[in-house]
Amino acid sequence: MLLLVTLTVVLLPCLHAQRFTGKADCTFEQGLCSLKQAQDDSWDWERRKGNDRYYKTLPKQDHSLGTGEGYFLAVRSPIMPIVGERSARLETGMLRAGRHCLTFYHRYYASYMAYNFPATMNKLNVYVMSGDQLGDALWSIKDGDLWTKAQININTPRDFQIIFEAEVRSEFKGSIALDDISIAGGSCEESCKDSFYGCCMDGITSAAGPNYQGCRAELENLIQIPEDSTKIEQFPGKEMMYDRKCWKLNYANASTL
Repeated sequence: MLLLVTLTVVLLPCLHAQRFTGKADCTFEQGLCSLKQAQDDSWDWERRKGNDRYYKTLPKQDHSLGTGEGYFLAVRSPIMPIVGERSARLETGMLRAGRHCLTFYHRYYASYMAYNFPATMNKLNVYVMSGDQLGDALWSIKDGDLWTKAQININTPRDFQIIFEAEVRSEFKGSIALDDISIAGGSCEESCKDSFYGCCMDGITSAAGPNYQGCRAELENLIQIPEDSTKIEQFPGKEMMYDRKCWKLNYANASTL
């Protein structure tokens, strides 16, 4: 007797978030990855290391490695005054429509003089572009002299690009830096308190000033700081600064296909 067996294979989509490695993920340790400098802007992002003694406004460490040998991208105010405004744009490749989580780290430096003239301050903008028009900035900042985490939930029915733009408009010393850009399919799952000063642990006070934002703790209370906190700067004899701040934003493009 001959027994016939029919085997049916059903392919089901993976429910876990997929990371688009090679399309937007980049630590800049090996270059720009697949990110590209825009052709229609007036400035370029520079790949720099933190131990560059000639550029005092740049971060002293990158975010990926936390050392002066690690790389990041930066845009610096020019040494000589500029007329008008210049911009440097960094573009991802085309990404598939749907839900995505964009994560990146940014750091902004401006001299004290620049804060007296807000209209002249440099600015970091993030755009989601589905067609050939840039539109309005989805996210902008012009403050924060720490490596700061940002997360953006993106939900769009069209294939899209992400644009990072540095607006250079200041005649004062300043810089904008980017590091550890990543995109994953699905929503952002990591919790992040939606507060201006960030994710400070209980018992630790938040603090901000012209050139810093973060969490402060008295030196005698350092035992309370978790090991995964990042030491940013020591204020002589008084306090430590820790990078515990993050931004979170939701973006939904409701336009139809």
